[in-house]
Amino acid sequence: MQNTIWQYENKEQIASFKATACFQKTHIQVGINQGIIVSHHMHQVENCEAQHSINFGPQFDLAPLAFASQFPANHKPVSQFLFAPGIVINCYQSAMDNVLPAILLYLNKQSNQSHNCTVYLSSSHVVVVFTHLGQIMLANSFAITDLQETIFYLSSIANQHGLSTADIEYSIYTSLPEIEVRARLADYLPNIQFPKAILPYSLDKMPIFPMESYLISLIPQCALPEAI
Repeated sequence: MQNTIWQYENKEQIASFKATACFQKTHIQVGINQGIIVSHHMHQVENCEAQHSINFGPQFDLAPLAFASQFPANHKPVSQFLFAPGIVINCYQSAMDNVLPAILLYLNKQSNQSHNCTVYLSSSHVVVVFTHLGQIMLANSFAITDLQETIFYLSSIANQHGLSTADIEYSIYTSLPEIEVRARLADYLPNIQFPKAILPYSLDKMPIFPMESYLISLIPQCALPEAI
């Protein structure tokens, strides 16, 4: 049983690519044609588990390619991909765990900051890709129960690399209310940006979870990792 909560269709264009995601009991499907969203459907469902659905709470880590085959017997990845030259992403939940980090890396590359941390934030997860001069320094996913925990994870990135949080630009992609997130984080992270979800609607007519819909619409523009 599903309940339609959003439906958009551009009658003049047909989607050449479709992406789906399951997020908080909501099934999201976005159709794209030449970088433009031409269809967008959202349904509330009881069981939101799809085999080829993008995961917004991925379980992954990075490893040097030279050590790709070395891992504990009780911590074996279900799949591995070449995330960047010489770097492997190990996926522990499903093969789709590599997609959100790849999208964040794509967005990170749009920045001209020397230290950039690109962040996806929801009420349950924070996913980060941190680079220095375009070189990947860290990528990880953390489960959270409160926004306050986000401060610890994001500030620890600076500490691990001998930096101040003022040295890093944090670009936070989230559907959570910006005013709420900024109020909790701004005193600790002085350089935070909140990019907007680019969708074919006016700001006063946005669906729920606009950022999740926007992020999956970027998949055709990303160089998704190749399996190894």
